[in-house]
Amino acid sequence: MSRVTQAVVLFAIVTALIATGVLAVSEAYQDTPTDVETVEDEHFIQDVGEWVSVDRADDTGVTGFYDNETVRNQDGDELNEGNDYEWDNDAGAVRILDTPNTEDGADASIDYSYDQRAEEATIMIGPLATIFEIAGILPLVLAVAAVLSGLGLLSRSVGGGTYGGRR
Repeated sequence: MSRVTQAVVLFAIVTALIATGVLAVSEAYQDTPTDVETVEDEHFIQDVGEWVSVDRADDTGVTGFYDNETVRNQDGDELNEGNDYEWDNDAGAVRILDTPNTEDGADASIDYSYDQRAEEATIMIGPLATIFEIAGILPLVLAVAAVLSGLGLLSRSVGGGTYGGRR
């Protein structure tokens, strides 16, 4: 079996193993149960017209936010969704609108709930998913190595001479 054929076979095996690993870890992670967590009185600065993410928006293991938020202005008055602010429960972000109840640059607070994967799942499965994602470039590296190896073999046989031969 030539070196190129060996490289192609190795490439196929590694690709199949990585694909299987990525799918298995991804499925296991998606199937882990979640708990409903609630945050109360998280403070943020009203930035009228701009989306402001809540603190948990980028946390590993957060799977989504509920549409049950309560936003209060600097005076503690409850703001009305759609009139005074908008809430993006997919991203976990609030956008303050320019109304008599809001003030750009003033303090505000928000209460919200979100789904959180169990800490054990995040600690154990999350890094494995990252490793498999990084390993996903391995088939590309092997493909390039196989092509370069093939070109190296090709150049030796087509180069017009032999190694160590006379000129």
